[in-house]
Amino acid sequence: MSVLLSRVNYPEIEWNSKKASLLHRSLVSNPVPDQSYQEVAHKDTFLYLIRKGHNNWANLSIYDSKCEREELKVLETKELDLGTCIAQLPNCKLFCFGSYYDSRITLIIDENYELQKLPSGEACHCSSAIYFNKNVYCFGGEDENSFLNLSSKFDLDQNRWFKLAPMPEADCACNSVLFNRNILISGWKNKNIWQYSTSIDSFSKISYDFAEWKRKILINGERLYLVECQGMIYESEDEYSWKQIANFIPNPNPDQAYCLYNKGEIYIGIGTFYYNLYYRFSLDKKVITELQRSIANNL
Repeated sequence: MSVLLSRVNYPEIEWNSKKASLLHRSLVSNPVPDQSYQEVAHKDTFLYLIRKGHNNWANLSIYDSKCEREELKVLETKELDLGTCIAQLPNCKLFCFGSYYDSRITLIIDENYELQKLPSGEACHCSSAIYFNKNVYCFGGEDENSFLNLSSKFDLDQNRWFKLAPMPEADCACNSVLFNRNILISGWKNKNIWQYSTSIDSFSKISYDFAEWKRKILINGERLYLVECQGMIYESEDEYSWKQIANFIPNPNPDQAYCLYNKGEIYIGIGTFYYNLYYRFSLDKKVITELQRSIANNL
C-alpha cells in the first residue's frame, strides 16, 4: 500500500509557514539535569532553537537558515520560563510542560511570548507532546527514578486532563507524529514504534527493527521519515515498511538530537557536551551538509 502523508487530513493545524507553523517538533532528552538540549520550530526562513537547563529556564534564539546560505546567524534571543516538552497548537500557540520539579503547564501565545497558566496534570519531564483534534496527547517521560509509561491528553475546550491507556513500554524522550488520524510514537530506550488509536484509546506495535538505546525521531514530511541517531535515515510510504536512504553522522553523544522537515530537506541538530552541531540532509540528492558547529551552552 502506498500512502503519502496529507496535511489536508488535519485542518485544525495551520500549515502556513508565514504564521510560524511547526512542521516538525521533537524534544531531546538528557537525564542529566544540568545539561542543555534543544527544540526546533520553523518560521519562514528561520529556526527557533530553545536551549534549556535544570532550573526550567530557556533561551529562545532565532536563526537565519535561508537555503542559499551555509550558516545559521543568531538574530534574536529571549529568556523564557518553560518546561521540557512543547506541542504546537493552532494559531501559533505553544503548549509547554514537563519540569523536573513540578507539573506546571504554560501556554505561550504567538510571537509576543505571552504566558498563560493552565491546570497541572500527570504530564512529566521528557514526555512526548502532540496536538490533534483540540487535544494535546502526551506519552512517556521520566521522573527521578525511572522511565514511565504514562499516557494522557489535555482537552483544550474543557481545560482539563484525561488519563489514557498506559503505554505498552515505559520510555523517555518519546517522539510523536500524526499518521492517518492515528499517532505514531518512537522512543529512546525501546526499539519498537507504536501506533496509538485516538478513536479507541489503544496501542498497537507497528515496527521493531530499530536499535535499542538510540534516539529514534519520526518526521512527518511528504512521506514518513525516521532518523536513528548514530545510525541511519529511513523513509516509508506506510508505517510498516522502511527503506534506508542514508547513513547518519557519528558524534560523541548521539542521543541528544532533533530534526525539522522543510521543503524536501531534513534539518538535523545534535547536542553534545562540547558542541551543538547542525546538518541539512537533502532528500533529493541524499547529501548531508554540515551547517554550523557552535560551543554548547552547558559549559
